[in-house]
Amino acid sequence: MSWERQKAGRRAAHSSGRIPKKDNRCSRWSSGNLFSTSVRRAVWEAHGRKCAYTGEPVDWSQLEIDHVIPLNGDPLRKAALQAKGIIKADFDVNGFENFLPTKSYRNRQKSNFIQNDEALIFYLGQAEKSREKAERLHASAVASDYALKNWLEIKAHAETNNATIEDVVGYLRYQTEGEALLRVPPEVDGEAVFHANSQFAATLMDKPFALGKGSITEVELRTDDGRIAVCRTANEYLAAKDAGHWPLTQFDITVCGMADQTSELLRAVRDAKYAVNSEIRAPQITLMNLDRWASSWVTEKWQGMADPVEDISRFPTIASLIDAGLAKASEHTQWEVVVDSDHGLSVMLRELMRGDLDGDSQEEILVYDLTFARGGTLRAGVVRHAKLGPDNLLAPIDIDNRGKAD
Repeated sequence: MSWERQKAGRRAAHSSGRIPKKDNRCSRWSSGNLFSTSVRRAVWEAHGRKCAYTGEPVDWSQLEIDHVIPLNGDPLRKAALQAKGIIKADFDVNGFENFLPTKSYRNRQKSNFIQNDEALIFYLGQAEKSREKAERLHASAVASDYALKNWLEIKAHAETNNATIEDVVGYLRYQTEGEALLRVPPEVDGEAVFHANSQFAATLMDKPFALGKGSITEVELRTDDGRIAVCRTANEYLAAKDAGHWPLTQFDITVCGMADQTSELLRAVRDAKYAVNSEIRAPQITLMNLDRWASSWVTEKWQGMADPVEDISRFPTIASLIDAGLAKASEHTQWEVVVDSDHGLSVMLRELMRGDLDGDSQEEILVYDLTFARGGTLRAGVVRHAKLGPDNLLAPIDIDNRGKAD
């Protein structure tokens, strides 16, 4: 069972009541005279690190927690105390209302002896006065311990599966809250966002473009009859694109690539879901693993070029192209790579998000695929799906005019 499924199962068990949730009553955190560190520290801090019986400072190494009414005291005496109203019927002998800090020698002297009524009333009053503070301190410590345990579990899972802690948290957030982790913020008016759910993405699709870090606010596409469609939002751009409109000038092509990255990213977040199944999550396959990315991401741009590479099938992956000296990765991170070749064209691949992009319950990667000429003006970008094929390589899948992969 996957790590995230185990986590989801535990959450479901808690919500259904099959696993009791922890509370602040110390009977959950101590057994007899054995106290957890969080209970000991809570009582110690709540009472000012002093012995409740002598007022003397108590070092941590000397600290013992005393039951004002002994845990194993005379049950008839306890019944008599209840009858007199000194303690309530639901009084928890193993709760904060019965705990006081002291030193070990004092606790041994007291043993299982129940003091007279006047002394009990006084010391139980001392315990009650600090009870709420002790419970708050204890609850905070338990929450911190729980958070630390979860963080260590997430960290271990990340290290085991070639992922970052942000990645693991992102998967859980997508699975439980429907918020996808975005590697690149959509270029629309407003603050940059790196997480978005379907509803929020739909809202952003009506926001004005802020492409090129805000310098470009509209995109021009041409119709077959020569008309110009001016697009100022992701929804407008996708409607024009889906209708078959196209950019005319090199500037329009460049801007269209920017608009495609933002618009297809938002459409994916709006329409995609968390992928129940994944062969690229554990261990996580990223653009650092070029031996898992099909060479067609690069070689399809070489079609029609002079001096074609003979028998390109000998090089099934981007890594094999690089190893053969036919290409070079000049810029390389987990989420982005630039591959140069002797053909004069460079290819940049950038991961945008992950999820079930085509409704098959498997995880795919949304990729911005940019072809450009170094030192020139040619730049053409388009968003595509990276999907595992029968050869277990991530191959490029074009998105057709319905927003689905071909």
